[in-house]
Amino acid sequence: MVKQLSTWLRSGVIDKNIKDNFRSTLNALYDTCSLKIFHRALRDSLHDNLYNDQVFRQESPANIMLYSSNATTNNVDNQINNNYINDKTIRCDSSPSLRQKFSFTDSEQGAFVEHIINLAKKAIYKFLVDNERNIPLNVVMDFVFKQRPPVNIDFSNADLLCMLNFIIDNINIFIRVLAFHGQYKTRPVELFSNFKKNVRNKMVHGIVTDDKGRWNNHSLQNVAILACEIIICVGGNHEDICTYGFFARKMTF
Repeated sequence: MVKQLSTWLRSGVIDKNIKDNFRSTLNALYDTCSLKIFHRALRDSLHDNLYNDQVFRQESPANIMLYSSNATTNNVDNQINNNYINDKTIRCDSSPSLRQKFSFTDSEQGAFVEHIINLAKKAIYKFLVDNERNIPLNVVMDFVFKQRPPVNIDFSNADLLCMLNFIIDNINIFIRVLAFHGQYKTRPVELFSNFKKNVRNKMVHGIVTDDKGRWNNHSLQNVAILACEIIICVGGNHEDICTYGFFARKMTF
């Protein structure tokens, strides 16, 4: 059963059931699992795979974020080791209202998101440079001619929105040459559009909640996940995001 459970956890179910924190993800996985197991067995297998197998914990953004949330994970570990937690208890402890928790000041939120966006922008620009030979010159000329303010033909002065729009508008060019990577390599429009709407546009136009800022803990984690997906998709080094790991460790839901 242990081997079956480990195989199941490696089948992509974590990507499909990732939630705000370790406990909520554990609940979702338990609801999905068809194997006859207890919560504790699932929790132990998930923990062992994440902490003992570096390849597994780095193979997807969901695994990375689940592993990186050390503070939240450790709290769950301690509670499970000291108490018998049944299915009902776990469900009661998972509260949707916690999504509105703000652990950071407005300036801290801005610094984190700005850092993440800069990493994504750097990876996207490198992606365009690396694929220059695959993009017809007339396509580039037609696009930059319409931009205000003017954009250089090599995108050296393009902002993030401009580069995202160019990739989305010409997505088929990149798909044809197999330029994308990761789980979104065959459907990248969904990912780039989501990142544009929920990260870039929210950074510029998002509503500030009183004096708490515009990024609660849940939305900050979502920024990191989306940026990680983007960087993987364009062939960049997603581990760069982990340089601000203390934000994730401080984050609770």
